[in-house]
Amino acid sequence: MSSPIAPILGVLGGCMGCMVFVEKIAKQEPSSMNLMTFSTFLFIASQGLIFTSKFFTVPNKIPLRGYIPTVITFFTVNVVNNQALNFHVPVPLHIIFRSNSGLSYEEAAKHYHEWMIGISMLIFALLASAYLAICQQRMYETYGKYPEEAMFVIHAVSLPLFSFMGADILAAAKKFSEVFVAVIRSLALP
Repeated sequence: MSSPIAPILGVLGGCMGCMVFVEKIAKQEPSSMNLMTFSTFLFIASQGLIFTSKFFTVPNKIPLRGYIPTVITFFTVNVVNNQALNFHVPVPLHIIFRSNSGLSYEEAAKHYHEWMIGISMLIFALLASAYLAICQQRMYETYGKYPEEAMFVIHAVSLPLFSFMGADILAAAKKFSEVFVAVIRSLALP
């Protein structure tokens, strides 16, 4: 029997590392969160296209109409959570809200009105997340549990919804491509 310590530490380390990275980006360029979310959705959809649907050769067990409430709610929650960062909501408070816990933060006085809009957005996203769980439960009760398929379809079907933020995503991608330079063994890559 293998020890659960390594996977647990891997998950915790990965989550903490990811949040440090997100906080750094959110502080430097808060408008880039839509690009990050789109990139994540695109990566997960691509992975699902290859390994789950095998380039659409494996038929879905849940019909597309069964995913619609979940897709809309999931997409809305992610976008609203991202937009809250534009209203000076600190990433630690953002994490607390996303983990469905209580809140407290003293930095609010600096940007009180914007901060309150951001907090309102997070409260809405928190309630929408609860509704998302209900949508998923109903879908699974109706059609059965197929988590790999659901992950692929929900992310893939959400991708066209990012067209509403296309200009923002392209502007952030352009800004990152102009600023970011990766150095690998003294070779600078744009």
